[in-house]
Amino acid sequence: MPFPRIHIRSMDTRWGSCLPQKAIITLNRHLLEMPVSCIDMIIENVKTVALRRFA
Repeated sequence: MPFPRIHIRSMDTRWGSCLPQKAIITLNRHLLEMPVSCIDMIIENVKTVALRRFA
């Protein structure tokens, strides 16, 4: 998977999502209010899902 572009936007029901075919990771803007450890966990989860989908 190429290095993904990161998009930040308001999301109603998710903390993050991925589009591996377009190499885009989208994160909920409300994550910016969370502790860094929570942000890291969400990003790792989104990356894992992206890698599984891409494989």
